[in-house]
Amino acid sequence: MRPATQRTGTAYAVPGKMWTAGHHTGIDLLTPTGTPIVSPATSRVVHAGKNSGTGWGTAYGIHVIGQTTVNGVTYRWIAAHLKSTHLKPGDRVGIGQPIGVSDSTGNVTGPHLHFEVRCAGYAYGKDVNPSVLLNVVPSTDRMDPDAYFLGAVGEHVTWLGEQLVAHGYGGHYTTGPGPTFTATDRAAVRDFQLAQKWTGDGADGYPGPTTLKLLARTPATPPAQRAVEVVSAVQNMAGLNAHGIATAKARVARYVAARKATPVHVVNAQEADVLSTVRPRLDSGLKPLGYARAGGGKARYNYTRGVKVIAAGLLTVPSALWYRKDDKQASWVVFELDGIRGMDVSLHLESDNGTEADQLRVKQATWIAGAALDKASAYQVPAGHVMLTGDTNSDSLVVTTLGRLGWRNVAANTKYENAVTFMGWDGRSKHRYDYALVRGDAPEAVLESLAPNTAISDHAGLRVRRKLTTTA
Repeated sequence: MRPATQRTGTAYAVPGKMWTAGHHTGIDLLTPTGTPIVSPATSRVVHAGKNSGTGWGTAYGIHVIGQTTVNGVTYRWIAAHLKSTHLKPGDRVGIGQPIGVSDSTGNVTGPHLHFEVRCAGYAYGKDVNPSVLLNVVPSTDRMDPDAYFLGAVGEHVTWLGEQLVAHGYGGHYTTGPGPTFTATDRAAVRDFQLAQKWTGDGADGYPGPTTLKLLARTPATPPAQRAVEVVSAVQNMAGLNAHGIATAKARVARYVAARKATPVHVVNAQEADVLSTVRPRLDSGLKPLGYARAGGGKARYNYTRGVKVIAAGLLTVPSALWYRKDDKQASWVVFELDGIRGMDVSLHLESDNGTEADQLRVKQATWIAGAALDKASAYQVPAGHVMLTGDTNSDSLVVTTLGRLGWRNVAANTKYENAVTFMGWDGRSKHRYDYALVRGDAPEAVLESLAPNTAISDHAGLRVRRKLTTTA
C-alpha cells in the first residue's frame, strides 16, 4: 500500500486539543492489521523499529522514518503504528518498496497508518502537508541520485551500467548492463566509489551526485585490474564422537602447529565441538598466531587472519530437509583484503548412509549454495568470490548436482580429484569427500594441498589458494 492510494481517516491539520501541536500533524490512513506498507519516495532510512534516540516518540509505536529530497527540499516522513519492519537505519529504499506491516502499536484507538512529513529541523510541529510526498513520481533522470534504487527500471539504469563498463568497472556483469538496478549494479558502483578512495556512505553502492558526474565524463584509460590472493584452509576436526573427546587436546595442538607452519587467511572448521572440548582449544591455540573466530556455531566455525571481517554468521537448512532430525548448518564469513571482498562458507553434511540421506544431502547443499549467494549479494561480494568448503559424505552426488548449478570443484582434473579422504566413523563408509567449490566463472582457484593426517582427523585437510579481483 502506498499512502496515496488508501482511504483516509483523520485528515491533515484537523484542529484538536488531543494533539500537543493543536492540530493533527499527519494523515491517518485506514489500514487493517497486516497491510503491507511501502515507501512513498526514494529515501534513506533514519529510524526503524521501536522508539530510540533516532525515533519520534513512543506514541508512534513501531515506526519508520525516511529522509528524501523532492524539488530541492529535504523532508523526513514517518510511517507509524506498524506491526513490524525489516529495515534498519542507513538502509536505502526506493519508491514503492516494502518498509513494514501495519498494526496499532503506540497511542491509537484502532489499526491505521499515521503518515507525517516534516522539514526545517524535523522537530514536532514542523510538519507540512503530507500531500507533498503522496504522489511522487519515480525519477528516470540519469543525473538524479533518487532515480537509482534496487528495483529501479529505465533507460537511465542501462546508461549507468554502460558508463561503469566504459570506465572499467563492468566485471560484475555476466550478460551486460540491463534496465533494472540490481545488486550487480550496486556492486559495480561500489567498486568505482572505492577506487575514488571514498568510504562509509560515500561507498555504499548507490550513485550520488559526484558519482554520476564522474561517470558521465568520457572515460580515461580504464584502471588496471587489481587482484589479491587469499588462502583458505579446510579441516573437519572429527570432534563429534567419543573418540573426539578423548583425543581433542592432542589433535587440536597438531592442527595449530600445522597452521603455524603454513599460515592462511581463513580457516574453515567443521566438527569443532564435543562438550566444548574442541572449539575452546582452537580459539586459544590459534589466537597467538593472529587468528580470531568469526561467527559460526553448531560445530561449524571460521577463523580469520590478516583480513578485515565484514560480517559472519550461520546458515540453517530448513527443517524439512533434515535427515531424522539431524539439523544442518553452514558457517559463513565475509572478509575484505585490500578493498576486495570475498566469502567462505563452511558446510558439514555428514549423516547416516542410504538413498534417503544422500538425496537430502544434495538438497541441503543446494539450499546452502543458494543462501550463500543471497548473503554474498547482500554484502556486495561478487559471486565469483564465494567458496563453499567442507565434507559431504556423498561421493560425487553433491559436487555433480552443484556443478549443474554453476559451481566448480577446484580439485577437478588434479591429483587431488574429489579429495577422497579416510575410512568412515561408522565402520562402513570407506571414504569421506571433502570439497572446495567456486563459481564456474570465478578467477583462478587452486587446491594446492591435501594433507592426509590421521593424527588430526579422519578427514583430509585442504588448502586452497584463490585470486580475488576487482572485476570478478
